[in-house]
Amino acid sequence: MKKITLLSAFLLYTVLISYGQWSTTYLSQGTVRMGGAVLGSKAYFAGGLIVGGSDWVDTDKVEIYDMETGQWHMDYLSQSRQITTGVTCGDFVFFAGGMSNWVSSSRVDIFNDLGFWGDAELSVPRFAISAASNGNLVLFAGGGSFTEVYDVVDIYNINTQQWSTDHLSIPRTSMACAVLGDLAFFAGGMNVDNSEVYDRIDIFNFTTGTWDTKTLSQARSFPTATVAQNKVIFAGGSLSNGVASDRVDIYDYDNNTWETASLSVARSAATATVCGIAYFVGGGIFDQGWTYGTDAIDVYDPVANSWSVMTLPTIVTENTVVAIDSTLFSAGGFFENNPPYGIPLNTVEMYTNCVYSHTPTIKSGNDLFEVYPIPSAGNIHLELSHDNKQKPLCAFIYNMQGQEVHKQTLLNSDREMNLQLPAGIFMLKVISEDRVYSKLIMIQ
Repeated sequence: MKKITLLSAFLLYTVLISYGQWSTTYLSQGTVRMGGAVLGSKAYFAGGLIVGGSDWVDTDKVEIYDMETGQWHMDYLSQSRQITTGVTCGDFVFFAGGMSNWVSSSRVDIFNDLGFWGDAELSVPRFAISAASNGNLVLFAGGGSFTEVYDVVDIYNINTQQWSTDHLSIPRTSMACAVLGDLAFFAGGMNVDNSEVYDRIDIFNFTTGTWDTKTLSQARSFPTATVAQNKVIFAGGSLSNGVASDRVDIYDYDNNTWETASLSVARSAATATVCGIAYFVGGGIFDQGWTYGTDAIDVYDPVANSWSVMTLPTIVTENTVVAIDSTLFSAGGFFENNPPYGIPLNTVEMYTNCVYSHTPTIKSGNDLFEVYPIPSAGNIHLELSHDNKQKPLCAFIYNMQGQEVHKQTLLNSDREMNLQLPAGIFMLKVISEDRVYSKLIMIQ
C-alpha cells in the first residue's frame, strides 16, 4: 500500500481554558463519517465522505496522527467507504463494514503499527456496526443496510486468525457500545428507518462466551457509550419520531446499580474518556439525516458523580472522537452554517487535561523504565532509574481503546502492582515528580 508523510500543523493556536488546553491540527481535507481508533500513541481516522467536484464521494484515506512526534502519516483502506467502524484489539486496528458508493460493505481492513496488514470479509455486508474487543477477541455486532438490519455478531480471534459468528437477542443497527472488565455492552439501536427504536442492552461475557440482557430507561437509537472508572455511561440518541434525547443511563459495575442523568443538549454526541473523565463532544439530531450540530461538551466525573459543560471550538455533527492518554481528539465532521447545508471540516480539535500532562514524557522502551515480568499473571514490579523512593508515584492502566481500567498510588518505596485485569495488552503510565513514564504490558 502507498504511504506518505505529511507535515504537521500541530499547535497552530493554543488557548488556555479551565483546567485544560485546546490546540488544533488538520486532516488533509474536510471529512465526515470517519471511523476512529487508537493504537499506542497513534490516532487513526479512516474513510468517510469528502467533497469531490460538486458531489460527495467516499474516501479510502487513513490519516494517522502520532502523538509522540506531532506528525501525520497517511495510509489507505483497500476499499473507499464511509461509516466504517474502528476498533483496536491487541496490536491491530480494524475498520469494519460501512458504505461504499452507497452500498453496504463487508470489508474489514486491518492495520498494525507498521501500516496496512491485510483485509477480511464480514459474514454479512452492513454499516453502522458496533465493535468491541477484549483479550484476543474482537466483536462486530449488528448493523444494517437500507433494507434490513441484522442480529449477527462476527467474532475474530487475533491469536488464531479465525472467524466465528454469534447473535444479538434482537436485530438492530446504530447501537452504543462499551467494554468494562470482561463485559461488552451493546445498547439501544433501531430498525431500518428509525420507525422503531429499542431499549435492549445485550451484554457479552468474554470469559464465558455467554450473553445476558438489561434495559435502558428509554428506548432510543444512536446513543453513545463510554467507560469511566467503574461506570458505563450511555448518553443521548434519537427517539422514533426523530426527536433527540438528552437521557443518560449510568451503570455502576461494582454496585450493580443504575441511575439516570441528562445531557445539557439533547443529541447524539461522539464520546471518549480522558484520565477517568467522560466527554460527550458535539453531535446533532438524527431525523433521516443529521442536522443541528452543537459545540457543547458534556463532562462527567464518575468519582464526584457530577456534570459540567465545556465548549468545543467549532459547532459540529458527524465528528469522530478518540482519546490518547490525557488528550481528547474531535476530528472532522460537518459544520452547519445554514442547516442542513454546511461544510465538511478538516480540523482536529485536541483538548489536553493539563493536570496529567505538564511533565515531560519519556518514551516507552528506553532504559529508564523497566517492568517485569512481561508477560505477567498480574503481579508486576517497576524500576525507574530516576526514582526518588521517598515520593509517591501515580500509576494508570489503559486498555487498547484508551479507557482507564486501573489507577493506583504507589507509596514510598513500594513499586509493586497486583493487577486484577483480564488477559490482554495494556498501556501502563506512571507519573513521578518530574517525569511521565509509559510502557506496554501484557497480562496472561
